[in-house]
Amino acid sequence: MDERHRTHSLLAFLLILCWLPVAFSQTRSTSATVERAFLELIVNGVDKGEVLVVLQSPEILVPVGDLTKAGLRSVGGSRRRIAGENYVPLSSLAPAVRYLFDKKELALRLTVDPRLLGTTTLRMRTIQPEGMIHRSSPSGFMNYAFNAEDFSRFSAFTEGGLSLDGKLFYSGLSLTPGGQWVRGLTNLTLDAPGRMRRLVVGDTFADTGLLGSGVFLEGASVSRDFALNPYFIPYPMPQLTGLVTLPSQAEVYVNGTLVKQLQLPPGRFNLQDLPFVAGAGNTQVVLRNIFGQQQVISAPYYMSTQVLKKGLNEYTYNLGVIRSGLGTASWQHGPLALAAHHLYGLTDWLTLGGFFEADHRVGAGGPQLALRLPIGQLGLWGALSGGQATGWSTAMTYSYLAPRYSFGGDLTLTSRRYATLSLTPALDRPLAQADAFVGIQRGRLSLFPSVRYSDFRDAGRRYAANLIGNIRLSSRVNLQLSAGRSQTQGKGPATDFSIGLNFSLGRSTVGTLSYDHLSGQPGGGSLATVQLQKSLPLGVGYGYLLQGQAGPQNRQIADFQYQGPYGEYELDYSRLLGRNSTHLNLSGGLAGIGGHLYATRPVEDSYALIRVPGVKGVTGYDSNQSMGRTNSHGDLFMPNLLSNYGNDLSINTQNIPMDYAVEATRRIVATPYRGGAVVTFPVHRLQAFIGRLEVRSAGKTVIPAYGELTVRIQSKKFSSPLGRHGEFYFESLPVGGWPAVVDYQGGECKFNFTVPSSKERFVRMGIVPCVMR
Repeated sequence: MDERHRTHSLLAFLLILCWLPVAFSQTRSTSATVERAFLELIVNGVDKGEVLVVLQSPEILVPVGDLTKAGLRSVGGSRRRIAGENYVPLSSLAPAVRYLFDKKELALRLTVDPRLLGTTTLRMRTIQPEGMIHRSSPSGFMNYAFNAEDFSRFSAFTEGGLSLDGKLFYSGLSLTPGGQWVRGLTNLTLDAPGRMRRLVVGDTFADTGLLGSGVFLEGASVSRDFALNPYFIPYPMPQLTGLVTLPSQAEVYVNGTLVKQLQLPPGRFNLQDLPFVAGAGNTQVVLRNIFGQQQVISAPYYMSTQVLKKGLNEYTYNLGVIRSGLGTASWQHGPLALAAHHLYGLTDWLTLGGFFEADHRVGAGGPQLALRLPIGQLGLWGALSGGQATGWSTAMTYSYLAPRYSFGGDLTLTSRRYATLSLTPALDRPLAQADAFVGIQRGRLSLFPSVRYSDFRDAGRRYAANLIGNIRLSSRVNLQLSAGRSQTQGKGPATDFSIGLNFSLGRSTVGTLSYDHLSGQPGGGSLATVQLQKSLPLGVGYGYLLQGQAGPQNRQIADFQYQGPYGEYELDYSRLLGRNSTHLNLSGGLAGIGGHLYATRPVEDSYALIRVPGVKGVTGYDSNQSMGRTNSHGDLFMPNLLSNYGNDLSINTQNIPMDYAVEATRRIVATPYRGGAVVTFPVHRLQAFIGRLEVRSAGKTVIPAYGELTVRIQSKKFSSPLGRHGEFYFESLPVGGWPAVVDYQGGECKFNFTVPSSKERFVRMGIVPCVMR
């Protein structure tokens, strides 16, 4: 029995030894079996396309690269190397990632923590107009003005500028009533709009800030001028961030007004360039996902316009001799002087800076600080002066602005002998000056109370308190009220009160009825005024001002203005205390641009020449306001555009003949400072050009039957197949000689294809030869 048991045990042991390798081999074979499948990858409800996954029950492995492409910022979990590619088991990503294998739809649905998904950054408004182009053309202008007072005293003024590639040479000249010609400002301005930097050589105005001075220097100046890029925002703009798990629709409100609707993918979002107004406000984002679930994100903000963005510089550095007697003398100069002012955005809530100025008599300078607070903005200044005048000055300003109310004030203290380049020790100055204001906006009512205190070194103290109110009675009628009381040292108090009714009579005409009462001042009393005013239009038109006053000093005014295509004309008549006075002003300009000279109204900033080549009588528009029609050359001069802004220029296609085609009808153009640009609206006549082509070589003529003729006109190619007898057909080719090539069975021939000038609809060109050389 024992023997048999031992025999059976030995046989069983041998069978196990034989079976184990097979079983182990089958187990390894089963574990190594890899099943691949294409599945639709859906992340938080968003279809990300098909991915090739590995199904290894119970695991699902996805390529790490496909998850990254699907928007996951950082893919954790474990890694497995399969066929040379990194895979991650989805179970190793829990709990941040949950998944569901939809066998019916062959889809892999992932629910991902939105913090793992990328950030969607959206600009809420396009600050710079879409499609805006910068354009500058060689150009120049000359303005002139003639004034006659009572037709007995005369004066005149002229100025001119030459512009070339962003460089402006400018000079002004005036004729005084005494008959003397006096030079005004003369300078060369070099602008770099991309860097927002301006270099001026010649006369310039140097301003060093609140405790500094403002003087005209003749020398050189370099400054950071944000006006060179008016779409750049130099101060920090609040941003709004949040998270959405599923695709959602967002409604963005600023101070209760809907400003934008947009779609957000899952993940973080960052909304930039919200249309905030300066001061305090509130933003609110209402989010609704694809299942209709709603959440609201609210965030108060305070936007300061005194604090620069972090890392941003604003500066002006000026060196030159002081220009004195400006307006009365051409070449009167003071000493050599330096004036500088620099600000730097240390953070998005703190800006530091300072100023310095000096000549051989005095030097002054000090620090400056601007601070954005949760409830307002604060500015601090300090300064010392030395040399012939030693002193000090300090100032503080604070303001809080909100849609319904605002308040603030400032305080300045100055020593008796503090001096700058423009403030000499002999000039009177307030030793102490304080202001405070409050603004209240409630529905149709606006109130603005303010107080002011000044203690001048020589003139003494002065107090003033004022209250201004405005009531909007309707969309066309406003009621204005004001009351004030003031007192100057050594004089009695003065009280004034006024009430006025303003009413609109159209788009540009306003009427006013007012009553004023003054007491405690020389000539005080009651004054009633009736006024009617019409503003000048943007283009050709007229305006006027009619005013009558009854009281201690009766006064009548009649002022008429006309703005024509070639000038502006004004005649003013007034009668005060029985004395009549008249004033006549005539002004205009000449501008050279695009190879022609144009008579125009005075050029106040930049200008443009609209060109519709060869088409007369086309109406041109500036911001949808008619500015005139093109002349016989197809040109229209526009005198008053805004430099560096996107000027919206367009033409009326209804004025273009039917046999012309127009490539563009609207341009957004940024023009240089006091310079011009030629803005072309390409048109071409709808013409057909037909003829036959012959290839001539070594005295032989070959018909390039069934070949192809290609004409290159600038960057465009025009092609025509050739017929049995070399016939070709083109449409709307511009006049001129253009390089052309003929490809045919016999080879290739190059020549100059001449398009003739013709008014015919079908232009028959006859036989056109291509001579091979």
